[in-house]
Amino acid sequence: MATTIGVSSITYDAGIFAEFESSRDGRALVQTIVGEPPTQVITPRASGPRRGRLTVVPGDLAAAITIEAMLAGAGPFTLTDPDITLTFVVPDSGRVRVTRTDKAWRVEVDFLEVLP
Repeated sequence: MATTIGVSSITYDAGIFAEFESSRDGRALVQTIVGEPPTQVITPRASGPRRGRLTVVPGDLAAAITIEAMLAGAGPFTLTDPDITLTFVVPDSGRVRVTRTDKAWRVEVDFLEVLP
């Protein structure tokens, strides 16, 4: 199964899915009540959605520009890979970058996971 990135009915073969980095913000609330002895009231809450950066290595510059243009749209986007499926948007502070290493073109995108 190939790695694809798509929006609505447009799907693009993303080439090699090179890197995936994600984290989640913890959201439990802890309140310390002053007294002898001090006590804590904990309000457990699930962690936030995944956020991070993913990188794909398309075949050439034209493919990189096509992927960049798609990711510059409103989204949401769906990454489908044998190892991971992710529905995401590019957050307000996020960036889509096309870079060139000595061996290949790369498209890097900052993501925020959203519900499918």
